Amino acid sequence: MPQDASGRTTQPTTLVSDAHRRRLDVHVWTVRNENSRLPADYRLGDPASPAYPRATGDVMGWLSRLIDLGIDGAFCDDPSMGRAVVARRSL
Repeated sequence: MPQDASGRTTQPTTLVSDAHRRRLDVHVWTVRNENSRLPADYRLGDPASPAYPRATGDVMGWLSRLIDLGIDGAFCDDPSMGRAVVARRSL
């Protein structure tokens, strides 16, 4: 998912659909919980805080967005979070 200069996500590319047309799976890595590892639109907390880069952001929202784009799998530093997102979507 492309990001602009401020780190916010922009319009998705056709990478996933292009790969699927060629019968390829798309896996992303590494989905991490820390704000510093998430796009700006999925970061939570006070950016002025020294703990902000290490704080947990909206990683579940980010992974849900990636799933909405059609990814086939994800490598997550927190596997329980990844399983929780998939389980919640299966309801």
